[in-house]
Amino acid sequence: MIELYPYTINDGIPSVRDSELLGLYQTMESDKSLDVVYYNKPQDDISPEWWMAFIKTHCQLFVILETGDDGKRSIVGIVYLNNVVGRRADIHYCMFKPVWGRSAEICSEVMRLLFEHTNMDCFVALIPEYNKQALGKPTEYGFKSSAIIKKACYISSLGKSVNGHQYTMARKGK
Repeated sequence: MIELYPYTINDGIPSVRDSELLGLYQTMESDKSLDVVYYNKPQDDISPEWWMAFIKTHCQLFVILETGDDGKRSIVGIVYLNNVVGRRADIHYCMFKPVWGRSAEICSEVMRLLFEHTNMDCFVALIPEYNKQALGKPTEYGFKSSAIIKKACYISSLGKSVNGHQYTMARKGK
């Protein structure tokens, strides 16, 4: 079973402690996912401090939890939303290495949960053309390929912009 656990601050108390955020960062770092997910980072290297400030101030983070057959819950990835305009948001995923072979299955459930628990009507994903492993993946869990946008993704490690493949998913019905 997949669950989404949102990062929120209620009366000054965060739902995810800084030490837990740091653990998410360290998992992405050990999986070598940081530079892929944060391709347009503002500096050459992503520090834990920059990442935690970004998560806390520029997006809505959800931790993806999976309950195994043994009843044990584990963190299998993160998804975050940003650039919210009306009822549309940009969406970004990072699945952790142990579930890479099942990411489409997990992301399908994540999308169902996001539509169920948010008021968003449309999610937009933008994948740089150099990320061959991720290109086309969103269509495996319900997104539609909608455009190739010329030079839409600045890749700081390359010092240049590359084409971005845009995928969208709209709420069904209504």
